[in-house]
Amino acid sequence: MKVLDQGSSGNVPVSDVVIGSGELWLLPKELYEMLERITKEPEPSDQLIGEVDRLLTRHSADFASLFGIKPRNPVDREELKKCGKEGTYLKGYSGKHVIDYMLVNEAMLLSDMFQINEFLALDLLTVAENEIENYPGWPRGLIAVSMFYEGRLSLIASLVKMMRVCPGRTWQSRMHPSILQLFRRTLNSVFREDMMDRLVVLLEHYNLDKEVDILDSHLALGDFRHRQTIKNSILDIREGISNCIFCYGAQKEVRWAEVMRVLDYIKLHICREERRITRDDVVLIAAVLFAIEHNLHPTDCNVHFGLSLRKYLRDNDNTFKCMEMWDLFRLSFLINAHKAPADSQSPTPAPPTVGPHGDSFLNPLAPSTKSLLEEDSEFEFTRNVFGFLQREIFAKPEFYAADEIISRVFHGYFTDFIIHMPLKLKEIKYRSEEAVRTALICQDQGIITGLQNVPEYESFLECLGEFYSHDKYELGAFYFLDDDIQFLPLSKLVRTCCMESPALFLCAMRFLAGVSSGNPAAMFDLLRQVGHNASLEHFFDSILRYINSFCGTSLDDYNIQGMGRTAPSMYAMNPVEIKGFCSYLSLVETVCIKYEGARSFFTSQKPMWIRNIMEMSKMRRIPREIRASMLNSLAAMIGEEILSPETVSTLWDIFYQARLIDPGTGDVKDELDEKETRLENYSLTIGMLRMMKSLIKTRFRQMEFVSLEGYFVHPTLDNGAIFPYINYVIDHVFLKAPYRVYKDPVQRWEVLNLSASIISILLDYVPNLMLQLLCESPLIKTLLNVIADCALMHEVSHSAGDGLHTHIDQCSLECLNLLCRALQRQPFYLMQRREITGVSGSVLVGIHELTMTIGMDSGKPEYILSLLRFIDTLITPEHRLAAINILCLIVDGHSELDSHIHAALEWQEGLAAVFRHTLIETLYDQTEMPGNTGDELKLSVLKLLRTSVQHPDPNIGFYLLGVDSSKMDYQEGLRTLLHGLLDTACQVPTSFVTLLTLMRDPRLSTPTLRYLRYIKFFLPFIEEGSSHFQEMSFEALCYFMKCLAVELKTEGGLNTASILATSCFSKLEEVLDRIELENHSVEMPDLEFFDGSLVMQAISSCEFVDAELKTRLIRAEMLDGMLKDEIQKLEKSTVLRLRKTVHTEAKEILDFARQLNACREKEGRKLLVFDGWRQAVEVLMLTPNLPMKYDFVTNVLRLLLNKVHSTSSASTDYFHRLAAETTLMGTAILKQIGEGEPLHQIARHGFLLSNIINNIAQWISTAQSAKVRGILYAAVLHAVNMLPTTSPETTMTVCQQSFPLILDSVARDCCQAQETGKLQALYLLGEIVRCATHRGLSAAASDITAPASYSQWPDEVDGDASYSMADLEHNRTVESVSSFDMSFVGGTDKNILSSTRMAPKTPAPSTSTLGGKGSDSVNYMMRPTSTFNYRSASEMAEASSTAPVMSRASVSNSILSCVLTNSFLSTIVESFCVVDDLDLVALLTTQLNQNAMRAFFVFEAKVSMLTRLAHSGLRAVLHLLDLNLIKRLMDMKVFELHNYQTDVGNGEENIDGGGAGGGRPSDKDADVEVLYQRKGNAWDSSTLNQSAGGYHGRDGARGTSSMEITSSQQNISESLFAQVFKLFHVMLDSAPRNVMILEQILQFFKRHDEAVSKCLSQRALFHTGNNLDKPSAFLLTSLMTKLSPRLPSASSPSGLKIFPTKSSLKLTLLNILRIQAERNRTAELLINMVKNVLLFLYYHSRSKENTRGGPSDKSQPNRCIVLTKKLEMDHLLRDPEENCSIGVIIQLVSDSATHITNSQFPEKISVVGGVPAAAQQKTGTELGSASSSMQFLPEKVVQDMSVIVEVGLSLIYFHAELFIQEFPPQRRTEAKQWKQQLHERVETILGKQVIDACKKIPNSEYVETMLLKLRRLAIGSGIPIAGSTITSS
Repeated sequence: MKVLDQGSSGNVPVSDVVIGSGELWLLPKELYEMLERITKEPEPSDQLIGEVDRLLTRHSADFASLFGIKPRNPVDREELKKCGKEGTYLKGYSGKHVIDYMLVNEAMLLSDMFQINEFLALDLLTVAENEIENYPGWPRGLIAVSMFYEGRLSLIASLVKMMRVCPGRTWQSRMHPSILQLFRRTLNSVFREDMMDRLVVLLEHYNLDKEVDILDSHLALGDFRHRQTIKNSILDIREGISNCIFCYGAQKEVRWAEVMRVLDYIKLHICREERRITRDDVVLIAAVLFAIEHNLHPTDCNVHFGLSLRKYLRDNDNTFKCMEMWDLFRLSFLINAHKAPADSQSPTPAPPTVGPHGDSFLNPLAPSTKSLLEEDSEFEFTRNVFGFLQREIFAKPEFYAADEIISRVFHGYFTDFIIHMPLKLKEIKYRSEEAVRTALICQDQGIITGLQNVPEYESFLECLGEFYSHDKYELGAFYFLDDDIQFLPLSKLVRTCCMESPALFLCAMRFLAGVSSGNPAAMFDLLRQVGHNASLEHFFDSILRYINSFCGTSLDDYNIQGMGRTAPSMYAMNPVEIKGFCSYLSLVETVCIKYEGARSFFTSQKPMWIRNIMEMSKMRRIPREIRASMLNSLAAMIGEEILSPETVSTLWDIFYQARLIDPGTGDVKDELDEKETRLENYSLTIGMLRMMKSLIKTRFRQMEFVSLEGYFVHPTLDNGAIFPYINYVIDHVFLKAPYRVYKDPVQRWEVLNLSASIISILLDYVPNLMLQLLCESPLIKTLLNVIADCALMHEVSHSAGDGLHTHIDQCSLECLNLLCRALQRQPFYLMQRREITGVSGSVLVGIHELTMTIGMDSGKPEYILSLLRFIDTLITPEHRLAAINILCLIVDGHSELDSHIHAALEWQEGLAAVFRHTLIETLYDQTEMPGNTGDELKLSVLKLLRTSVQHPDPNIGFYLLGVDSSKMDYQEGLRTLLHGLLDTACQVPTSFVTLLTLMRDPRLSTPTLRYLRYIKFFLPFIEEGSSHFQEMSFEALCYFMKCLAVELKTEGGLNTASILATSCFSKLEEVLDRIELENHSVEMPDLEFFDGSLVMQAISSCEFVDAELKTRLIRAEMLDGMLKDEIQKLEKSTVLRLRKTVHTEAKEILDFARQLNACREKEGRKLLVFDGWRQAVEVLMLTPNLPMKYDFVTNVLRLLLNKVHSTSSASTDYFHRLAAETTLMGTAILKQIGEGEPLHQIARHGFLLSNIINNIAQWISTAQSAKVRGILYAAVLHAVNMLPTTSPETTMTVCQQSFPLILDSVARDCCQAQETGKLQALYLLGEIVRCATHRGLSAAASDITAPASYSQWPDEVDGDASYSMADLEHNRTVESVSSFDMSFVGGTDKNILSSTRMAPKTPAPSTSTLGGKGSDSVNYMMRPTSTFNYRSASEMAEASSTAPVMSRASVSNSILSCVLTNSFLSTIVESFCVVDDLDLVALLTTQLNQNAMRAFFVFEAKVSMLTRLAHSGLRAVLHLLDLNLIKRLMDMKVFELHNYQTDVGNGEENIDGGGAGGGRPSDKDADVEVLYQRKGNAWDSSTLNQSAGGYHGRDGARGTSSMEITSSQQNISESLFAQVFKLFHVMLDSAPRNVMILEQILQFFKRHDEAVSKCLSQRALFHTGNNLDKPSAFLLTSLMTKLSPRLPSASSPSGLKIFPTKSSLKLTLLNILRIQAERNRTAELLINMVKNVLLFLYYHSRSKENTRGGPSDKSQPNRCIVLTKKLEMDHLLRDPEENCSIGVIIQLVSDSATHITNSQFPEKISVVGGVPAAAQQKTGTELGSASSSMQFLPEKVVQDMSVIVEVGLSLIYFHAELFIQEFPPQRRTEAKQWKQQLHERVETILGKQVIDACKKIPNSEYVETMLLKLRRLAIGSGIPIAGSTITSS
């Protein structure tokens, strides 16, 4: 609602009051808060002093006028009325304003009530409207009323603060001089001659009853909360004014007229008949007594003041409304008058001097001895002034106990009376003795008579006892100063009271009980002395026997029977005796409560006294009052501390033997039901409950951890002896207490409080109690009803002001704690009950559900509403804490109850507003509370928010946050818990945990992050110069970093990320510097009795893992219980002298465990901070477009690695794991940056990279965790992969400094680590070998030139899950294994070319794509040059001339030697058959799962590492041969398994979709062509990108090397062969002339012939869509191509053969050609395999062993026949021949030539919608024909097809030549026919196609020549013979 509506503009305000400034409330409140702040500062800053000066200057007029307010003004009233109609100009606003008429009326009403200016009232209402959220449930008018009194109170409190701080005649100050100067300046304007008059007038003005009547008449009082707030404010104002009077009189020299003004006020206004005495009255009384004492002090006596006071008291003898006040002041005058002669009679009297008023100190005020006696005789205590003080003031300790000055005033009053008026004290004592003695005589004779005189001495002693019983400043200790002669009368009084006669025994004991509070030890020593009536020995040995000899009659019996003339023999003990015994027992109780030594004395030395008292407390013949006192004293003797097991056992034995609860014997239970209920007095029950509570507390404790196995297995505690007492507490006391009648209402709440406390303690030990609370028993209902009654009685009790509210609050707090503990125990109890008892389907109901019970009358959940009423700012913090904890437990895990509570709050809008306001104010509250209540309150509020906000909407959390559920956004203009959360984030440790919960919640994350950015929440924390990080606790700092990480992760956090990564990077360093992980070693104490190892075992058994800290902590309470059990067993068998040692060592062990816990918790908090720092840093590193990202990442790695090296290696593994993960991410990001952008500063980059690798290597060498080392291995891999971007010197530095540090660790982990660590170690070892041998370091170390394909470095590793299994060869392409840049055929036919007329004019090897020379050139050309040249040739030449080549070679040799000489290689090789083979066989014969796949990944990693090692050169290969690597692989059973589909079989025709002559792919096989479709916005061949290390599938994902589990055993088996084939490739390349390698590889093929052939099965290659990309098939064909030219000739001694007579592998190879000839596919992998098979046939045909026929005289060509003469296509079913027909080769050449002719490279055309742009420009049939004939093939496919054409023509030509030669002369016709058929095939199938293809084949001269020769051969007329040349026709 808007308060002011703006109208037209204007600039002349009608009043000088600034509307909205809060002149009457906000400004005074600001002043008081500033004074509170500056008085607590020891050295305030100049800025703070200046601010205080400004505020005091602003309020100088208020103090000078003594809180005067601008009065009402008729002119202003008229102007205010105009505001509601016409509008007016207001100060502080720029325009004319029209005010709502309702606001005008409220302002005038407020002005009339408080007699203030109308515009001040308007200002007050305006501020109230703005602050309406802070006063829930109140309208602005009520808020304005409260603000008015708050403002007045703030001004008065500010004045009191300044008066108490400034020094004066009574006290001094240590405040800063500048502050004192400001205060004095302000007070000088306040202190005037009429100061006291004005203060008294102001006190009369703020009369409580009058103010309440005025407010009531104007309807300005609201609900209970508003009324209570107003009353408290008025009382505080009156108290503040009284304090001003007190301070003024104490610090200034007041005149008699000023004191008389205060006396007049007291005379007229203090009247106990009209109203109760309040605290402000007590302050005024103390002010008068203080003024009298100071003005009549002998050293500075004001004679005029004394004479005037005496005259005033004589003249007003009967004019005081409360005559006890007159007696009080008269006695004060006499006391101070007696001080003068006492001082003059001192041993060294000072000479009489003249006082400041011109009078002698001793004359005339100090009278002579005769006049003093006259004065004393005139004064008599006829009005019982001490009784009045006791009843009206000292019985209410809240009036004086909290103020030390006032307490000392009354203490001085009493001590001066005792010291300086001993005769008067003796006189009143004598009169009291006579009066009591007379009364006793009359009572014995049965005469009823009243006392004529007041028992002054009795009242005096009881008044002293009451006063000192509430002593907080040990003032009673002055009564025990026997050595100080000044206080000797006080000590004499105490000792006299111990010797008092029976007549005064009662009051004497009460006095002793009171003064014992000051020095209970001295009082106990006095009681232990013998020879006086108060001796403990005298009482317990004599008096108890005296009591035991009488028949019992209680005071209640006397009251019932009356005290008339009755036979005295009926009464064994009179009421005075009963009270006397009770008072002595009360003295013992007080001493035991205050002094631990007294409790120890009774429990350890005098257990018989305890036994006697306990047994007598059951005897009914002893008066009930005495028995109740006995039980109370027993409770005090026992105490509430945990005692030794022996003492506890003794006490409980006494308790059980006393049988206080014994059915049928008249026990306390019967007395409760029969007598106490009738008398409505329950003192005996209260005593019984107190004693039981003490006994239970000495034995049991409220445990956070209990072993519930014993809890359920042994439920009969003490064999059931305690159960009658538990039943008594529950059934007879707690359940019936709410329905009984009480004379004293306090007893009701005390009974409920004590019984609830007993139940709460026993809840951990008696399972039946939890059972009752969970089954809707009367116990839980009564508990909830009591809580509800306490909530309702709170308002009534506080309004009554009789002190009842204190007992109600104690009862309600105990019941709330009981309910809270029951809710905490509930889930654990139910879980253990199900596990131990096996009861699952029970009828138990959760306590949380019972609290939601709907009331029968109201229809509302009364229990939960009563619980919510305790969450109020007017309730004590302890109650709020218990209620919030209960609410958390109810809501936790029960979203439906959360919604119900939210609905209940919606029904009660006022309660809901108070609830939210209280929780918000709790976060802001800085008030000091007892213990840790304030901090626990804040933590509980945030816990409730976190718990509730995770539930579905609606919930309490959303209501507290002000979330609009319809928009899922925060409501605007509403003060919610989010504001308190953010404002107090640094003060409350869990604030950032809660904020993180909100930021992660999917519903609230967006509005929360938006609001945080709007207020720029994170910037003050991270900006330079901020000290927030140093002030935060470790817990807060941890979750702040996590919140920061969430903010940085969002799109809107880029600005924050940029600031933090650049200008504010030091804040990250600051956070990391705070994390000082230390290996705190808590020393084990030297134990004499206990065994240290057993103690550590016990501590270990008590440990648990903290879920938040991720640290093992010790349950100290559990260890304490174990030690106590052990001590209890030992005490029975241990000698007495060792018992003390046992107890001492047990305490030391417990302290050791707590210290250990503290150290672990501290380190755990630091680890949490590091975890948060790590998350924020990782998000920053992953942030795209981060400025100076490279520098940021390197700086982070520098900080992190330095932190690791500066941290003890014995620190927790959790820290090292987190640091290793961050290091891994940093290196991965660096690698990504290097790939995305070229690093121009190569030198700097290399230096940083080498340092990073070196630091990580040092870390690995000291890391104790294999998991940490595995992560660091991956980080090293990333860093090593960046070495190509640096200079070779960097690589050499890394190899020389870093790699030697980690070789041992890597080698060890390759064999001993778990699967993941083993994989990482294997891959890293392979990379180390690769880096050391192929970066220019091995030029002098190896003679074998490394294949260029292996100089390609691995790609980036993606993610944590795949980096360790990534194949380091996955960037290899198809051509890297079999790349034929030059022909392998042309060289061998060089003679033919040279003898041919069609030979080119300048023949050279470069003129043909097949150019080469012999087998040596073949071996050379199979090692193409490197595709990665990091330096040019000139640079290489320069480097070779200057660089230390031998140094590089030595580095390489050193690393390689370390690897080869290490025994781990033999372990790995031997493990193939021992471990891996078994695991792989199990993998391929059982169902696949993730655990089983680990065997495959490990095998893959091993083979990959060995592949890298073999690639290093001949030395490594020979070492592997010595280890029998190939033989071990050959012996593996896994390769004998057949996991492929069968080859040609039934249904082949249907599968192929056509016959042998079709030659075209079927529709089903059209998927193969998809390999050349559009991918994204560019054409892609989707090649397999196959290499020796891995391959890419069509989707770009990794193949065999990825972490993904393959879909079937077929794929796994295929991958196993692929890895082995890659290894064979590398070994062949590194040792090409080693016959042993060839032999072993061939043996491998022979042994596993069938399984190997399955790799090439046509069904596996051609008929299973996604399985088309078979790396093993490609690798096998490529490997066979490499093997074939390396095989020796037939004359070789080895006599090797490629295949046996019938080989499945050979047939499968030939089937590839047949299938391709039939289907004519264009897949890259298939084309490449066809090329490899043709080359294999080409080299195979050169072997003479395969030549047909025997020896002949004719010269044989250097060729053999590998094809058949058949010119038609073979069919797989009809022609299962061993060799392939020449017709298949003709068809393959024809198809390839056709594809080359029709090919167009995809990168040269643009594609739209899958159709080339060139084709889209055509129309009609042109488009159709073009699209049908045009093929978009990759350039690599076209190149392979060119090789197929070239090699195929060569095979066709020399086979045709050989076939023609083989025809005998008698078969010339047949030969002619065959030549004719060949001619037809050549012309129809080859001729045009090859000629057209030559147009696109570069260097096609050889192809054209071979085609020409073939044509000539086909049409030639003669039959050529061997060795002849072909002539032209």
